[in-house]
Amino acid sequence: MAKRFLPGTLNPLYEGDSPYDLDISEFNNSSYVQELHKKILEKTLEQDLLAGLTNPKAIILAVAKFSYENPSTDYAIPVHRAIKGKMHTWYHFRIPEIHSHLEDPCNPRLLRDPNARSKVFAAIQSHPIAPFLSPDPHTEPPAIRAGSIVEINYDRGPDVGMALFPRISKVVGSAYGLPNFESCLPLLNAFAQAAYGTVGSSGTAHPTEPPCPDCKPYNPTQKCVDEYNDKGPRGGRGPYELNQKHKDFYTKLKNSKHFKDFSPAVLAGIAANGWAESKYVPAIGGDAISWYRRKYNDNYVTPYANGTISKEVFEEATKKFKKKEGRSIKGKCSFGYWQMNICPDDGGGSEFLQSRGIYGPDDTPTEEQKKEAYAAITNPDNQFEHMAKKMKTKFPNDTWKTSTDPYAASYNITVNYERPECKHMKAMDRSDLATKIYDEIA
Repeated sequence: MAKRFLPGTLNPLYEGDSPYDLDISEFNNSSYVQELHKKILEKTLEQDLLAGLTNPKAIILAVAKFSYENPSTDYAIPVHRAIKGKMHTWYHFRIPEIHSHLEDPCNPRLLRDPNARSKVFAAIQSHPIAPFLSPDPHTEPPAIRAGSIVEINYDRGPDVGMALFPRISKVVGSAYGLPNFESCLPLLNAFAQAAYGTVGSSGTAHPTEPPCPDCKPYNPTQKCVDEYNDKGPRGGRGPYELNQKHKDFYTKLKNSKHFKDFSPAVLAGIAANGWAESKYVPAIGGDAISWYRRKYNDNYVTPYANGTISKEVFEEATKKFKKKEGRSIKGKCSFGYWQMNICPDDGGGSEFLQSRGIYGPDDTPTEEQKKEAYAAITNPDNQFEHMAKKMKTKFPNDTWKTSTDPYAASYNITVNYERPECKHMKAMDRSDLATKIYDEIA
């Protein structure tokens, strides 16, 4: 039996070899074909991808309900035998390998739908539920955050013979994008808006503290909504159509030693974001220092002149702006395929230059250092090397190798790495392009 991980899965699947002895010359023989069909069907039924998987991992979607010593809801024996006098929280959960036929609530495409919220709730409600039991029978287990990875056990029910019922045995970790990433906004919204404080069957209210205090509903600004709906300037962004440049750039990524073992879906997402940021021009400059100057004037110079901010705040803001201004090159702050920004301390370009020892976070570069910095950051191979390293940190559990969803991959890159203004709106255009690259080029 060979161990195999499918893209986007949490659990190891097992697949055995199933060779068939084929004789093409016998394909006109109805008896031979009938027997072959029988063998194929038998062999197919023998395949058990979950063989040996007794405690599968699952993703927590949302709170389902609360119960308290009620046999009609606490149907699994360990639930109402293990914890006396305690409230049990039940959660909707998703095992990707088993529940792939159900709508995934963590699907960025739902952002496009005006009825997204109702569809997210419907998707969550379609998933099974399980209670979370504390290892200590004398304590009530803590609430589980949305997106956490948990381990599921199956126990015998009290009155249904051999039937098995799920229960959550332990929390393994938060690794599905919540709350560490924002790639699951529909689920974030649904979980943040969930009605906590639900009354359990004992009549006792559950504590009102939500299990995911970091989960905030996404409320785009009107500017971003108007821009996305074509009521305002789109700033040269999507929707994007495929051309030969996309094919050429994707091929460069695929053949690069730096992107070895990256999945085609993630490469499509990287390519889509590269097109949106630079149109694949390696030395192109963006994020003009004049934009930072305008923000500095509007937010600090004018308010200080009007007496609405203190001298200390103004001087600190001036120090930061002068630092950005001193780092800009040819009036620009961002360079390259993915527009690495060299002006802010936390910019991708600043990190790139520091990693190469050109200058540090507290330095104001000399003109010679700026020349060296420009040559380094506009070098295509250097950009590929740095981007590959960063992407490995943006996809949890090595999903940069296994992802098969170009839409989700591109969305993750946009909101968690590129972070443009109106990032969630722009992410949808870029994800559409990534899907086209994946479907027609990869």
